[in-house]
Amino acid sequence: MKSALLFLELLIAHYAVAQPGNYFVKYFGDASQTTACNAVRQLAGGSIYAAGSANSEVVGGRDLFLTKFSSAGDSLWTYYYGTADEDYCVRMVYNGKFFVLCGQVNDVSAFSVDGLMVAVDTLGGQVWLHRYGSSTLTESLSGLSASVDGGVIASGYQSDSTSAGNNFWLIKTDSMGTLQWQKNFGDAGMNEVSDAALQLGSGDILLSGDKQLNSGKYNAWMVKTDSAGNYVWDLLMDNHNNGGCKNIFVDSLDNVMVVGEAATDSSANFDIQVCKADLNGNLAWLKYVRASNESDAGFDITAASNGGYMLTGYYYDTASGRKLIQMMLLDSSGAELNRKLFGNSGTNIGYQIIASVNGGYIICGTDFENHVGVLIYDNVDVDNGIAFAEHVNSLSVYPNPAENVSTLYLNQLLERATISLYDVQGMLMQSGEINHSNKIALTQHLKGIYVLCVTYEAKSHYFRLVIQ
Repeated sequence: MKSALLFLELLIAHYAVAQPGNYFVKYFGDASQTTACNAVRQLAGGSIYAAGSANSEVVGGRDLFLTKFSSAGDSLWTYYYGTADEDYCVRMVYNGKFFVLCGQVNDVSAFSVDGLMVAVDTLGGQVWLHRYGSSTLTESLSGLSASVDGGVIASGYQSDSTSAGNNFWLIKTDSMGTLQWQKNFGDAGMNEVSDAALQLGSGDILLSGDKQLNSGKYNAWMVKTDSAGNYVWDLLMDNHNNGGCKNIFVDSLDNVMVVGEAATDSSANFDIQVCKADLNGNLAWLKYVRASNESDAGFDITAASNGGYMLTGYYYDTASGRKLIQMMLLDSSGAELNRKLFGNSGTNIGYQIIASVNGGYIICGTDFENHVGVLIYDNVDVDNGIAFAEHVNSLSVYPNPAENVSTLYLNQLLERATISLYDVQGMLMQSGEINHSNKIALTQHLKGIYVLCVTYEAKSHYFRLVIQ
């Protein structure tokens, strides 16, 4: 027992040193309003801003919203924006003065869809709002970048005026949202939809998204333009299976990372697809992060401290049968090193991941069964052990942190397994057997850090458990 308590003390001390901050998972928004969160930003002072849309009926039917959180994840305020019609948010950028949210507005009575952008200051006040598009065409915006001249670059799709299908649509505005120019890219009769836009320091612009091919399948596609929107080159991330793109990222070595999803030869359902290219349009590699034989996808990617990348999206956890938000660490070659999974229901998607000013990473997403937004602050490295889910054949426990839950789950079926829960002083708080469905029933415990010991086949596995 003495050696076990010594190990427990060392384990607690390790976590106390290793964690840069108080990690959290927050669920927010009104479920009755079908809240969906799509974008997140953090300012230098630590404040976090999350954006999305909800059926608030404050302005019209469905409105855009911006919620401010403290650095500890406490919700401070929420404001709504939009038109009298149905408005949807997809992305958000911060230009140093105000936030810009983009998406689309659906005019149900006129059967029209237009692009939409709204600018909001850090106090939640609306600066400007504009609709973009033609009364005779369908438009939507889902890619967004602050422009080097203080304006906005946005991309999405516009219906083809001469044939069926859509084209990549690129627009440029000034700092007040006034349209300066617009461009289209694509093939007549095909369907091209841009999900991401990024302006480089040189002024050149990268667009990425999905392109329909003559065979009827889709592949990820990237287009580069100059600062005026003139075509420079395009790159098809050729895959004989269906595939697509959700976002792009350029790292410090000028590698262009394209993340999305694709079917594989072994699975008709999607796996995570990651591509690396250079700024001249040369594809270095296309790789899959193989997960389950169910549907998995990457929605955003950013740089990690190990020289690799951190990714989010959704990951089908076969142990629980749930689609969960992943925080996944990749090396520089696109191989998975570690991951954590988050979610309180069967269907959860992480839309954006950013590095936190406090260390670690912030993810925003949506719980589609509970109809609320999700805000996550956590980190993944090679050695920290996976609190929510681990590699195949490794034991894991989730959700962790455990917030307002009475049940924990294990990712493996264990026979005659027992659990012991200790507080930070090493005092035994709870013990018992794990039931046949691999659930761990928690008795009432105060908020704090605990150590959970799962014992089976004469082996003990220790997990840091946070109850909040």
